[in-house]
Amino acid sequence: MLPPKYDKDHTLELIKVNTECLVFLPWNGNYIPFIMRILNATQLKACGDFSVISVLDKEEEVNPEDAANFEAILALKNTQEKMLEFSMVSPTFEEMFDVLGASKLIDSIKSKLDENEKIVKEATDLTKAQRRELLNEIEKYRLFLGFLYPDDFIGAFVQFAMQKNNTDIDKVSKELLLEAAISADRWGNRPSDYIEGVFTQYQKNDIDRYAMVVLRNFRDQLEVVNGVDKKWIRGKSKRK
Repeated sequence: MLPPKYDKDHTLELIKVNTECLVFLPWNGNYIPFIMRILNATQLKACGDFSVISVLDKEEEVNPEDAANFEAILALKNTQEKMLEFSMVSPTFEEMFDVLGASKLIDSIKSKLDENEKIVKEATDLTKAQRRELLNEIEKYRLFLGFLYPDDFIGAFVQFAMQKNNTDIDKVSKELLLEAAISADRWGNRPSDYIEGVFTQYQKNDIDRYAMVVLRNFRDQLEVVNGVDKKWIRGKSKRK
């Protein structure tokens, strides 16, 4: 058997993604020590479908009364909780959840949620309006339970989990993504190979995915512009 080839970068990456770190994260304004595990690309992918790229156009502001947006917000909270479950070492995710869930308010919310879900499932005399109102209440209760952790803690934890403060991912722009995608399309390799900087494997995968999205959108816009140029000359319609 051949001896394993020594690769310093690969060795350091393996050590890094399996390392438990002492980090100080805010909790309602107070910084508290936690021991967290740095997650690798596979572990992050298992948490859900999310992007670390923050330069894409944002959709119109989310309306919390929209049922579809409820599902999107709940999916985000589930992703964040999955990250916490994988990452938290001391205290563990289970220990934190037990503490946060052990309150009269949480017990009351869970009881009301169970009651409404039972009514929707078993009641046969509900009108469409009554059923819709109950479903909206259920979603609001579910959403409330998804926000057990303070916003400042969740925000700082996600920054840590995605290694945004230790990498160059926030410096990636649409222009860089487009240039990288064009280079990859022309010369081969991955778009992330054409962007210099420090990136985790998950971030490189995200760069590759969204660079191609930016390139496709650019080409679509180019086709629209070219189509308009062919149809109009000096303000007059050109019939084909």
